[in-house]
Amino acid sequence: HAQKLDEHSENYKDHKKITKTLADAIRKKRIELKMSQDQLAQKVNVRANVINDIEAQRGLYDASVMERIKKVLGVTKKNIVQK
Repeated sequence: HAQKLDEHSENYKDHKKITKTLADAIRKKRIELKMSQDQLAQKVNVRANVINDIEAQRGLYDASVMERIKKVLGVTKKNIVQK
């Protein structure tokens, strides 16, 4: 499951801060797919507050969680840059 960390946490190097561009792309794509934060959270096996925090750029998240979110939504680096 996703865990919020800060720079003092042991696994800090394995986690990423969410950029505004990525947060916006995730939110936009989720809404396009008519998916709630709860629905997305269930599909990627995290709590809904994790999706909310990611979309609001709060905290640091494990790269594997971000990959699962991007896969479910079909968000890629290429289509993030284009938007």
